[in-house]
Amino acid sequence: MGLHSIIHIKQDMLVELCASNYATSNGFVNGADDIFKTSTTYCEKTIIWIMFQNFKIGTLTRENYSHYYDNNIESKWTSIELIIKDIKVGKSQSFILTRIQFSIQLATTKIIHCFEGLSLDELVFDHTNVKKHGLTYITISCI
Repeated sequence: MGLHSIIHIKQDMLVELCASNYATSNGFVNGADDIFKTSTTYCEKTIIWIMFQNFKIGTLTRENYSHYYDNNIESKWTSIELIIKDIKVGKSQSFILTRIQFSIQLATTKIIHCFEGLSLDELVFDHTNVKKHGLTYITISCI
């Protein structure tokens, strides 16, 4: 998602990480579910704050950047900074494009089997075309 697209994301909207699996030891992988909370500025750096569904994700980041937190930022939120990356393009790799982005995108829908075993507070389930009774059972067991 480009830098300017961030204005379309609203507080408490479900988003996913979409960077190329950076900081995997900290749980930052493509598709990690999280909730966008807010954005702030710290020393002229724009930071977005997300709350991961799995609290273990981002533990190291929360520890390393604890100085970012203030009274408005909850300790369970994780800071995501702007990623700036130069990419060489062209036959001779002589042109450089600069990609500037936050590593999140709007979340996509998931098939119900991806939620199996989770304990969710809320779940939207469209049962109008369900032809297998097992899917309804799996859905109910997630709540």
